[in-house]
Amino acid sequence: MTEEENACKKKSLDLLSRRDHSSLELKRKLLDRGFSIALVDRTIKLLLNKKYLDDHRFAREFFHFKYSAGQGPIKIKSELRRKGIDKDLIDSLFNDLEYDWSRLAEKVLNKKFKNSAIDNINEYAKRLRYLESRGFEREQVISVIGQPYE
Repeated sequence: MTEEENACKKKSLDLLSRRDHSSLELKRKLLDRGFSIALVDRTIKLLLNKKYLDDHRFAREFFHFKYSAGQGPIKIKSELRRKGIDKDLIDSLFNDLEYDWSRLAEKVLNKKFKNSAIDNINEYAKRLRYLESRGFEREQVISVIGQPYE
């Protein structure tokens, strides 16, 4: 192994020792540090073969972390795609892991608004926007705050 290969592998392991990364995320970080594309690709292949790098494991851990942080399915899927996780893997992950998104939306809403009443259309809209910004689907939001305030 050349000195540059050792440096690339060492940097990869250093990054992975702090937290899991997706393959694309690690590739971007290594390229940003000036390693060549060919070297980065070889290093990533080596790490995948040794199971130091695993997109499925990363996606699962990322999902649990974001779910426990109160983020909804739209936002989690979007962030996973941005980190280079394959759409099929994301879909299978969401199918395998059954969670009550409406219950999570209710918990997030109660934490933010302390169970205060919805007195007018502005309060309703504020809660709707808040939950949608957290990545919840419209149906999940409506199940928590009800139909539009009349």
